Amino acid sequence: MWVYDLNAVAPMPKFLFNLLEFDKSLSSRRVQCTYWIDYSQSCLSFYVAGHAWDHRDTRIVAYAVQLSGQGAEASLSTSFFTASRGPGKDIWDLGDLSFNKNYYILTCNNPGDSATPDIVAFRISQTPVCDSYCQAQPAAKIPKVEGYIRDTEFIYDDILAVFAGHGRGTLKLYEIVNNGSAGLFELLHDIDFDYEFLSSLR
Repeated sequence: MWVYDLNAVAPMPKFLFNLLEFDKSLSSRRVQCTYWIDYSQSCLSFYVAGHAWDHRDTRIVAYAVQLSGQGAEASLSTSFFTASRGPGKDIWDLGDLSFNKNYYILTCNNPGDSATPDIVAFRISQTPVCDSYCQAQPAAKIPKVEGYIRDTEFIYDDILAVFAGHGRGTLKLYEIVNNGSAGLFELLHDIDFDYEFLSSLR
């Protein structure tokens, strides 16, 4: 991944990371990247995750990016954050990923019931050694979501927005509450729209 400083007189590319340095086999996989901005920090801080998936395998590799310095001396530094492997054949990853520094969210089908998907949260934490994948375990789940899940996105801390439906739909806001060894999605708001929702959630 490369970035450009568009405020510079002559923007030049700056290298951040290469997912293949961690896992060369990703070169033959479809990889989707997404990001999350950590607004709790006083300077620009965000996380970028690469997500490779099919019905039998899910892999996520994430990096932390932070701005240091000021003005013309400011620069972005990158550090490895975590790498996680999903539960495989027990849950079919449908390719929709959202994440923050505590959880990543997958929209999944159960192989025995593909009509109504689940939204599953997996707990993540920073991994000090970047040479292997950690095995992810579900931390919380919204089972059998009605309607087509069009988008999921963390909008602040552990608050997740979910938009589901065809054309006109419903926007639901959940907070992931960690109760020790178990977690749950606590519904905060449920909003029905009378018009078609076209933009992505941010």
